[in-house]
Amino acid sequence: MVPADFLLPKLKSALKGSRFQTVEEIVENSLQDLRAFPQNTFHDAFQNWKKHGEWCVKSGGEYLKETSLIKL
Repeated sequence: MVPADFLLPKLKSALKGSRFQTVEEIVENSLQDLRAFPQNTFHDAFQNWKKHGEWCVKSGGEYLKETSLIKL
């Protein structure tokens, strides 16, 4: 239940094919890509994470089927 699960694939895609000489270059390029995401992207991800968390609590620890998560 990580609210930013959507970020890694997007960052990987944006950085794909790039070569970096230093960790600082990686950080700077990653930050640029993160800043390019619309603010509502983060808001929506957090809201979905919150709904999912509430749903998990309501389920009382029952097994969560993947199809059930889609219905949030």
